[in-house]
Amino acid sequence: MRDFDEFIGECNLVDLPLSNGAFTWFRGVNSITASRSDRFLISPEIIVNCPNLVQKRIPRSLSDHSPILLRQGISERGPQPFKFFDYWADDPSYDSQVKAVMSGDRSITETLRSVKAVSKEWIKKKRMAEVESVGDMENKIDELEKLASTDCSPSSNYEEIKKLKATLWERYRTTEREWLQKSRLKWFHQGNKNTKFFHATTSLRRSRNEIQCLRVGNRVTKDPTEIRRVIMQHFRRSYNKVPSLPVASFDV
Repeated sequence: MRDFDEFIGECNLVDLPLSNGAFTWFRGVNSITASRSDRFLISPEIIVNCPNLVQKRIPRSLSDHSPILLRQGISERGPQPFKFFDYWADDPSYDSQVKAVMSGDRSITETLRSVKAVSKEWIKKKRMAEVESVGDMENKIDELEKLASTDCSPSSNYEEIKKLKATLWERYRTTEREWLQKSRLKWFHQGNKNTKFFHATTSLRRSRNEIQCLRVGNRVTKDPTEIRRVIMQHFRRSYNKVPSLPVASFDV
């Protein structure tokens, strides 16, 4: 099985998690032998475009193989949580804004709330300022390079190409660092990376971590709203408990 997993990795394919059961092939009556011999292998490009793909085992009836259904699920994750990206700290404008809200005598909770608010506003303005998209810059560079290949190209075009390429490279690096952090890969070092690979890894991790059903009392629910409500109630109870020690243990 390890060799097969290595083969899947070498072919740059992804084995999606199987829902509604762990095995797809069964044999025997009194002593059942089972294995997962049927599966869909997906390319990263498909995962990037269809991040909610799910493969589900269907009851096999009288056959020894269970059919597998591949479908695009509907994910309801609710509001996006705030996430800090480490490349923000490299920007002097962000550093100065954070220092400004951290000054003063306030509790750690109030300070973190202020940092969160200023961070969200800062990244929003920064992205709005980046009017020119990556595709626009690539097209502009291409047009200038085609013009530069002719004799009538002014020398100013070369300087503009250099500036555009520097900006484009910075945008690529920022995007890659963001997706690297989202993918939570610990074995990569800063260097040449594949953003599409990070995107696929992040989508796959989200798919594997998604809670599709939950046992509530004596029943199983698949309703995303109810699943969120039950989980929130559980953690509210856990974090609102006040731990205490029996007084008798201190001989008071």
